[in-house]
Order: sequence, then C-alpha cells, then structure tokens
Amino acid sequence: MKEILDLTQKLIKFKTFLGNDSEKNQIIDFVENYFSSCNLKIHRYKKNGNPSILIHNGSSLKEIDFLLSGHLDVVDDEKSGFTPFISKDRIYGRGSGDMKAGCAAMMKFLKDLSQKKNKLSVGLLLTTDEELGGVDGVGYLLSGPLKNLKPKGVIIPDGGEDLKKIVLGQKGVLQVKIWSEGKSAHGAKPFLGENAIEKLMGIYKALKREFPSIQKGQWKNTMNLGKIVGGESINKVPDKAEMFLDFRFTEKGDDLMIERNISRLTKDFEIIAGGDCLIQDRNDIFLKEYKKIAEKRIGEKIEFMKTEGASDARYFSAKNIPVVITKIKCDNIHSKNEWVEMREMEEFYEILRDFFQEDN
Repeated sequence: MKEILDLTQKLIKFKTFLGNDSEKNQIIDFVENYFSSCNLKIHRYKKNGNPSILIHNGSSLKEIDFLLSGHLDVVDDEKSGFTPFISKDRIYGRGSGDMKAGCAAMMKFLKDLSQKKNKLSVGLLLTTDEELGGVDGVGYLLSGPLKNLKPKGVIIPDGGEDLKKIVLGQKGVLQVKIWSEGKSAHGAKPFLGENAIEKLMGIYKALKREFPSIQKGQWKNTMNLGKIVGGESINKVPDKAEMFLDFRFTEKGDDLMIERNISRLTKDFEIIAGGDCLIQDRNDIFLKEYKKIAEKRIGEKIEFMKTEGASDARYFSAKNIPVVITKIKCDNIHSKNEWVEMREMEEFYEILRDFFQEDN
C-alpha cells in the first residue's frame, strides 16, 4: 500500500491538462521508467501530440488475455491543486480520483505480477486524452496499432460511485458547434442590424423543446449549452456568434436523430466529438466473475448501475469486448479539492490480485 500511495502522489504532481504536452510526455516517461527493471514488453504511441503506453507480460499483443486501462490526463478547468497531500484516510490532489489512484494501483499490480510465473497475459494501457474524448488514445489505438487486440475482458476503474458498483450502461456523447452570421450595427439602432447571437438562441430554443429538463435518476437524453461566444462590445449588434452543445443519449442511433434535428434548423454546424452509448449484459461471464471475486474481497454485495458520464469503455464495447467499469471512491472531481479514499485504493489492488489468481 505504501508504494501505491507514493506512486499516486507522484502521478498527481504531473500537470497533465489540455495543451501541456511536455507534462504528458513526462508522465509517460515516468511510467516507462517505473517498469524498466521488469520483464515486461513496453510499447509507446502518439497521436496529435497525445502519448500513450502499453505494458504487457505476454509474448505478443495478439496474445493479451486481459487488459487494464486508464488515463493520466485531467481537465484544464482548474490549473492548481497539483501538490498532493494526505489527510486522514484520503489523498487530495488534482486527478487523484479521476483517475491517477486507479492507474497507480494497476501499475503496482502489473509490476508485482511480472515477478511471478503466470500463464495469463495481462496488459496495462495508459493514455493522456480521455478527458478530450479519447479519440487520440484508445479510439486511435483500437482502430490502428492495436486493431487486432482482442482481450477476453477489460477493467477500467473510471466509472460509477465506488467499488460496490459496476457500470452496465453509459450514455453516448455528441458535441456540436453551431455558428451564425448576422449584420453589424450600432447598439442604438438594432433595427439596422441582424443579431447573430439572437439567431443562435432561436436555434437553441427550438432544440431545447426536444430536451426538457430532467430530474436526477431519470435515464433520458439531455442537452447542455456549454459555451457561447459572440459580440465585440455592448453597444454593437454582433455579426458573428458560436455556441457549443453537449448532448448525452441513451440508445444507439439517437445521435443520428439529434444530428438530423439540428440539420433541419441550420446547415452551419459541425460535430466536434462523439461516442456511442455503452450497453452491457449483466450476465456476461467476465462481469459475473469479477463481481463474484470483488464481493468476496470487500465482503459486500455489488450492484450494477448506469451512469451519465462517458468513458473509454465505449471503444472496447464497440468491438464487443466486455468491460468492468468501476470506481475507487472519490469526490470533488475536476477541482483542486479532489480526493480519493485510500482504503478503496488498497481494496482495488487486492481485487485485481484475487481475480487473476482465481483465473489461473
């Protein structure tokens, strides 16, 4: 446990937010160096400046039986909080819960596994662009360098609430940029201009009728107006404007329906990110076996759940690879006060150890 705690704190210190390519490369260097003395194979990749690394104990990529997967990047909303500290039973720091503690536990597990005779081939994939949608990480790798990778199952500690939950369903995501052009005029004479922001608001109101507000726990499609840009000064009619919408959907094909609805209102839009929803079978053998072993380790029943957030799991699911999505208990994600529970960090490591010993 001491090594996992130390490793987590070291990972937190890397400021791996959007645009900080130097820190992203440094954290991948750190991971590679961590495994340098182990009898493991290491492969590095990079797409659009976002590095990734795969470490495994098998003879070839095709022979990887099981995969552990995680991401080392954080969102760039908050650029402080990268000095970790421990208080009571928690580690505080940016990225601690999402999800550097999980990555540390998986790194320690694979390192320990490499010291033992094991007939299973286990890999660890760590990327640096999940918070951006995973297109240059897992998305790129599974469609390119790792397209022949077909493990029996993947474990990703990046979804749900804690180790007592396994995620069966995640909403799909569709992020859209819509723009408009109007005619500039003095603010005192708006009748001489055409307000580009107002044109966008008209489109927004039309779309909003298809996405009424919902309550917590309702499993329905949603739309969020995340950003709007337009105007130069308060006394001028804006002639250009942009808005960015984030749609989350529950059923496969709903993204195409949303796109059609937008195209009926305007042709001035583009899809800037997207990913299908995740729908898994609770009776899948891999999920059931993990659930049984995890319940035995933590001594409590584990429940299946759905969650609104997306993850890299969707890329594996698209290739019909079952994914255990769980979470080491944490809170205040994406803020400088982010924390992760140390007890569950140790329990997650022990679940991995039990699972792969049992499978032997």
